[in-house]
Amino acid sequence: MFRNMSSSRSRFGRSFARSLAVESLERRDMLTAGPRVVAVEVGSTSWSPALISYFQNPQHLDHIQYPDRKGYDIPLGSSAQSDTLTWTNLDQIRIKFDRDVVLNSADLSVSGVNRTAYAFSGFGYDPQSRWATWTLSTPIESDRLQLDLDGNGARPVRDFGANALDGEWTNNSSTVSGNGTAGGDFEFRFNVQPADVNNSTSVTVSDQTAVILQLGKSTSDTGYNPKYDIDGSGTIDAGDTVIAVARLLQTLPTGTPAGTTNDAPTTSLFGFFNLTNDSNSVAINLPSGFADAESGSSGLTYSIVSNDRPDLFNSASIDPSTKQLVVSSVSGAEGQATIMVRATDAGGLFADTAVKVNVNRENQPPMIIDFESARIGSGTRLYWGQVSDSDDNLSDLVVYVYGDLFETSCAVDENGYFVFAVIMEDDVRGMEYAFAIDLCGAWSDIHEDTAANT
Repeated sequence: MFRNMSSSRSRFGRSFARSLAVESLERRDMLTAGPRVVAVEVGSTSWSPALISYFQNPQHLDHIQYPDRKGYDIPLGSSAQSDTLTWTNLDQIRIKFDRDVVLNSADLSVSGVNRTAYAFSGFGYDPQSRWATWTLSTPIESDRLQLDLDGNGARPVRDFGANALDGEWTNNSSTVSGNGTAGGDFEFRFNVQPADVNNSTSVTVSDQTAVILQLGKSTSDTGYNPKYDIDGSGTIDAGDTVIAVARLLQTLPTGTPAGTTNDAPTTSLFGFFNLTNDSNSVAINLPSGFADAESGSSGLTYSIVSNDRPDLFNSASIDPSTKQLVVSSVSGAEGQATIMVRATDAGGLFADTAVKVNVNRENQPPMIIDFESARIGSGTRLYWGQVSDSDDNLSDLVVYVYGDLFETSCAVDENGYFVFAVIMEDDVRGMEYAFAIDLCGAWSDIHEDTAANT
């Protein structure tokens, strides 16, 4: 059952390990402390390439230090965090971490005053740059907003050592999240009032005049200010003045975002559910996959947001009395459905998560491609590897490691990679083994790490 690694995989693995070691594991405290947020950015799917390139130009970095941005980095460490953002089509939020993390779309809630909660239409994470991007279903109009990134919930943002997000944040003061101990939600405030270029919280004739005085300037011109480019076209033109006129007397709302005193529900996700011709219906207990600090999972209201394979079912609905998702498959149907379920609390905040249902479909087990280790300094050994799975989301897999030295589990990123470090004495030797389990409970083969004896 045990297999040795090929030399090509070994070379790749050691290169992968060295890069991670240099970037994320040089400081011993990062082995046990939680990951931290180091930047927050807003952007728009409607912005021109010229404006995005402007933000990426090192000459225009202003207050921030990350040239890999794709939008506007909100200033940190001062009252400038609360300056009104002036663009009319903001529909993306990006968060950068100090190390690679495991997270999903439901880990973030966005609440406001004018809109209780914002829904997402897309999510992505880049493990190389460590930017996570949420795309909103509709752009932000005029609102005071709060981001709440999960560090305490049912399945919080975490690193590959299973350390939860170190998320504590003091608005208008903090520059990096956390208090040095894993755990704690990241709660971040910012304001959006399109066309309020003078940062007064209201759109007045002064704002209109200021935009008119900038007419004709583009991203390549000296003196161009992107906050006057209200539509994000890359040029301050008549379209921006029209927006300023249309927004006259619009004011940033007073009050606090809905999530200030109410935590949004969190999710621990669901495994797969299987339907066969012999048993063509199932009732799925939804509270088992959610949690809520104020209401508890039984106090939430559940609804179906979408179903990508309605053709597989005679019916798919939620019983409000039992809080179960009840699905009945069409006789002879075959495939996999993703049913998006929303859990909403009494304050109107919600979390969405997918329930996957296999209909007459055989689940394929995962496979460990690689499992290796190397010393990266006195008293520290880095373990890494890669997993594949032909029919499951790789980031939903869990890798378990056991053997002569220790037992642990670790998360897998969207490309199937896993990595973690262990502190041990230099003269400790022993074998370690790894295997993966998918959401359906299927096991991979077992791999041994022979380097643990060196």
